[in-house]
Amino acid sequence: MYDVGEFLGGFVELDDEDPLGWSEFVQLNINVDIRKPLCRGFKLATSTTSSKWIDMKYERLADFCFFCGTLNHTDRDCHSKELARFEDEELVFQNGPWIRATPRKHAKYNPNERDKERKWRETLSAYSFAKLKGFDDPGVIKLGPSGAA
Repeated sequence: MYDVGEFLGGFVELDDEDPLGWSEFVQLNINVDIRKPLCRGFKLATSTTSSKWIDMKYERLADFCFFCGTLNHTDRDCHSKELARFEDEELVFQNGPWIRATPRKHAKYNPNERDKERKWRETLSAYSFAKLKGFDDPGVIKLGPSGAA
């Protein structure tokens, strides 16, 4: 998660309310240059041949322009929108209300359960699991299809 935070502008903190990572989202605190448009999302490599689009949501957005994606004004007062309208371009809103996230209410956890989960995670990470050999590994015996002789 540190690398993702650095890519987005600067990692500050990871909210480890769910230390095992079983929830449907991850909450990162990152530094953002507010003079630039907010990032709508990014592609995250899931393997060497595939990637997945990750949507970004932002908490506590004040005035946000859905047209140009920057802070400190709304689409009613957007200079870029007026320029696009003047140039007879089709107005395409790149952002929408979906970019706003409601601030999370922190669940009341029992501190003993949280410590128990952290210890369990540390125990799991201490074990070094043997890497399973794949088809492309040089030490693997490759057999042809069944019935081929």
